[in-house]
Amino acid sequence: MAVGTYTATSSRGVYLLEFDGDSAEARILHSVQLDNPSHVVFSHDGNHLYAIGENGANGTVHSIALSESGMQVDATLPAGADPCHIALAGDLLVVASYSDGAVNSFSVDDRGILASQKQSLRFNARSVHPRRQMSSHIHNIALSPDGRFILASDLGGDFVYSMVLDDDSVMQLDESVKVKAGSGPRHMAWSRDGKYLYLLTELSDEVMVFARDGGRFTHIQTLGAARTPAGGGGDIHIHPDGHFLYSSARLQDDGIAVFGILDDGTLKKDFFVPTGKHPRNFAITPDGRFLLCACRDKNAIEVYEIDCQCGNLTYLDNKDIELPMPVCIAFDA
Repeated sequence: MAVGTYTATSSRGVYLLEFDGDSAEARILHSVQLDNPSHVVFSHDGNHLYAIGENGANGTVHSIALSESGMQVDATLPAGADPCHIALAGDLLVVASYSDGAVNSFSVDDRGILASQKQSLRFNARSVHPRRQMSSHIHNIALSPDGRFILASDLGGDFVYSMVLDDDSVMQLDESVKVKAGSGPRHMAWSRDGKYLYLLTELSDEVMVFARDGGRFTHIQTLGAARTPAGGGGDIHIHPDGHFLYSSARLQDDGIAVFGILDDGTLKKDFFVPTGKHPRNFAITPDGRFLLCACRDKNAIEVYEIDCQCGNLTYLDNKDIELPMPVCIAFDA
């Protein structure tokens, strides 16, 4: 597993760890020094890691070669202002540039090395929040399970943009889905069959459910996702078996909401599990047994065991993985 961190204190940047599914313990294997690598993703073959550098107007994207002996940055490119999320679509690396309101794509060569910027799609929208929604802020990239669509959430404009890739890997805007004013779309998760999209909003702390028909989306449900809404919706993921959805809430009564996914794609809220301070991101192990939560302001990753019958979480309080300001966890499946 890889962990991205903020580096304002003692962190080196990106850490590579081994997580033991029997003991639920982790050990650090290697690290590489980067400034504020707030999101990371593995290459398809697991030989590279891609990371962004969230550094104001001088944001960056990196490819990092992985080997038994360590980690080495082999390419770095500019990635706009405050890049905050990264996703891999085939041989295309897609980056959400928050302050630019842009979706930037980068080509990756056959060795897995970051090669060049390919495209930049900029958006210009605003909504009702007087401070957070004066312009577009792209926060998340979500590739559809069939690989046909790239979705981008615009926290500043209250939109989700759906783009298709043509034969030359060029993104073409297909649909702009307007969501409730002031909600602030943050992160998204697809159902395994691609029929439903789940959107976590940051400003309104809600989960919205959309039914998908081809490239079109219809809103079918909205549920609260925080015990005490504080404008801090964090992250959202679906359990590998497709039966449960999890979302994190920050800033007040921090924790993770647990939803059951019904046959028609709608949700029922079953549990709310308190966590450490500022659960900005979390990840579920590929085997579905554990949820690891990056609690930024606790300087630790908390480990939770998942009850695969009901989806509830049990905190393993002696298994914390101590790292400075962890903000992203990625597993090499």
